[in-house]
Amino acid sequence: MASAFPSPYTVCHIPRSYTESLDPDTGNPILVASAPVIRYAQEISQVSKGSSKDELGAESVDRVDTTLQMAVEDCTVYDTDDQVIIDPQITDGAYVAGSGEAYWVDGVPNDQRCGPWPTMFQVFGGVIKLRRVT
Repeated sequence: MASAFPSPYTVCHIPRSYTESLDPDTGNPILVASAPVIRYAQEISQVSKGSSKDELGAESVDRVDTTLQMAVEDCTVYDTDDQVIIDPQITDGAYVAGSGEAYWVDGVPNDQRCGPWPTMFQVFGGVIKLRRVT
């Protein structure tokens, strides 16, 4: 059963995962991106936008932290640290690299299709928290 809500917003989802090997310079696991997938969102809303100034000795760093919520029909295809491009340019059905605004999936997506009546709850989707720090 499809969702009861339309999905008018086009986004580009880039699944990412960590490898078993470590970066020799940092010692951190290496994050590898998979092929971009065009998906559709039901709603995208801004939760917060804040700025902060971190003092790092003689330097100071200005940051803007933007948090969005994206409602989708099936949130199980998204995972923590995946990249989501908002307002991507699409040519011949493919994502044009470098276009749109990149966010990452912050935390575990909230699947709102779970409940005591799974057949009825199938019309609902899930909510994904997206973050961007600039």
